[in-house]
Amino acid sequence: MSQALGTEPGQWVYARQVHQDRVAVVQAEDRHCRWQNLEDAYPDSDALLSQISGLGVVVLGADCVPILLYAPRANAVAAVHAGWRGTVAQVLTRTSRNCKPKRACKLKTSGRA
Repeated sequence: MSQALGTEPGQWVYARQVHQDRVAVVQAEDRHCRWQNLEDAYPDSDALLSQISGLGVVVLGADCVPILLYAPRANAVAAVHAGWRGTVAQVLTRTSRNCKPKRACKLKTSGRA
C-alpha cells in the first residue's frame, strides 16, 4: 500500500480491533511505531481518528465493514471497523465526537468502495 501511494510504511497506524465502539485518537508520536504487526497496532480500538497531516489510519475488514471518513476543514481522517456490535454501540457517532474543533468536524464518507 505504501509503495502504491508513495509513502513510507511507518506513515500508517493500524488498529487491534475488538468489535466494540472504542475510538483511538492518533498522535504524532504514533508515527513509525504502530504498523509492523498486530502487537504494535493501536490496542483495543475499532476506529482510528487522525488529524496529523500525512499519517494514515488503517482498519481491516472481513465480514465487518471498513468505513473511511474525512473532515476537510478539520484536516481529519478516520478509519472505522463497523461490525454489528460496534454499529449497535454507535462507533461512528463516537468517532465523530472525538474530532476537534467540533464546528469543523462534519465527517463524511468517501463515497468509494
